[in-house]
Amino acid sequence: MLMQTPGTIIATERFITHLWGWDTNVDTSVIWVHISNLRKKINALNAPLEIRFVRGAGYLLEVRA
Repeated sequence: MLMQTPGTIIATERFITHLWGWDTNVDTSVIWVHISNLRKKINALNAPLEIRFVRGAGYLLEVRA
């Protein structure tokens, strides 16, 4: 989802509903863990990308300057 819309903020709830559906009890910490793992993989590749968290809004993918 992040790579399809780089630079666009995606709310945590949107990740949850996209992956698990509307009627789910998945906690937002599940998303935090997955984002953390993605950040580690991006850093290990020395890719010019960064996943940022925007407080109260969600996550976005940016190209590092």
